Amino acid sequence: MKAIHSIIKVWQRRPTRLVERWRLFRRLIREHLAIALSVMFCLFFLWLRDFLFVPRQFWFLGANLILALVPLGVAVVFDHRYRHRAPGMGALIMLFLWLLFLPNAPYLITDLIHLRPRLMIPLWYDALLMFLFAFTGVMAGALSIGKIFKRLRYWIGRPVALSICMISVPLSGVGVYMGRFLRWNSWDFLFRPQHVLMTTFIELSNPLQNMETVGLAMVSAVVFASVCLFILPTNPSHYE
Repeated sequence: MKAIHSIIKVWQRRPTRLVERWRLFRRLIREHLAIALSVMFCLFFLWLRDFLFVPRQFWFLGANLILALVPLGVAVVFDHRYRHRAPGMGALIMLFLWLLFLPNAPYLITDLIHLRPRLMIPLWYDALLMFLFAFTGVMAGALSIGKIFKRLRYWIGRPVALSICMISVPLSGVGVYMGRFLRWNSWDFLFRPQHVLMTTFIELSNPLQNMETVGLAMVSAVVFASVCLFILPTNPSHYE
């Protein structure tokens, strides 16, 4: 028995890489349980709609949800990778990718434009489905901002980190406008950045001619910002 107790003590004092990974997995599950359940509900109700009503009609919601989860995935990797490591070029690349895909989170709000009466499908069901997808996307984006803020706060201080994260919200609104109404996506910015920026600048230079589209993008940004301010804790000790 003494030998067993000594082995257990050694195991506890010097956790192996497997134990460390298990602890990391448990921490990730604990931190992202709510968003994981929300994603599961989204996929379940989407499958149920296909099964009961019209198949494959709203599959674009699933694709948009995957894109909305990309910034959260990048933020999780960023938070873990640079928890005990100084930032470098890799950190800048990950921050760029995070900002590039962040508009996909509030973009799901604009999918509500597809909400209309359809034959053999209850309107309330489609409304519930779209609101659930939009809620999940916005929550995923807000959580990703919180994780990025947590890392940046240690490197450049709370005021600058908070400023960067807050600037990302209106930029996401511009990204929503580029994606929904100009039909650009994140990959287009990687391969044709000058063309994307020039087209967007020309469109936004005359906002009075595009009041409806600009207004919808602004509403998406305001909703996104409101959720971020509501769910992100203001107590600095939370990020220790």
